[in-house]
Amino acid sequence: MAEQRPPTGGEGVQRVPPRDFDAEQAVLGSMLLEPGAAARAFAIVGPDDFYWEDHQVICRAMVACGNRNEPVDLVTVSSELRRNAQLDKVGGGTYLTALISQVPTAAHVVRYANIVAEKAVLRRLIEAGGKIQALGFENPEDVGEVLDQAEQSIFEIAERRLSGDFEQIGTLITETVEKLDRTLHQKGALSGVATGIHGLNRITSGLQPGDLIIV
Repeated sequence: MAEQRPPTGGEGVQRVPPRDFDAEQAVLGSMLLEPGAAARAFAIVGPDDFYWEDHQVICRAMVACGNRNEPVDLVTVSSELRRNAQLDKVGGGTYLTALISQVPTAAHVVRYANIVAEKAVLRRLIEAGGKIQALGFENPEDVGEVLDQAEQSIFEIAERRLSGDFEQIGTLITETVEKLDRTLHQKGALSGVATGIHGLNRITSGLQPGDLIIV
């Protein structure tokens, strides 16, 4: 890995961006460790939320695997990094294996992801604050325009944070197609909860999870 954990000495003097090395490792390790952990993490964080560049590269490889509906694990991520000539850059398979060893279980991946996301929000606020400060020092004639730009900067950060509440559409499409396929091949049989109305059961194959049917 090109960039190691930063030294702690002297950080009280220097103003450094908020980041958490352990949390970033824990998120990536959890995603490699357990099937399904990646989907839970991606609902909260993305590659740009990681502070260390090598972690961003690894996360982008995970996203690429997920977009191809491949499992996110040591084999697929290593293959994706190797395909893009990035495996050695991030420390090779040795570092990916070390990430897995950082977490005994992926049960807390959401907590780790939230820590990474929170640090990313703070860094973006610092960046936005610097831009807003620079606008103020320019002493512009149109103060209203500056206020609009400042408001927009903060709004974009808040909007990006809220977008983590949504699932990637690729995952949802796959699940929906699989559900429709199962229903199609079970035509005439109940795959959901019976409604008590024979004709409706025949059409819908029963009430499915997430369905709202008004009679």
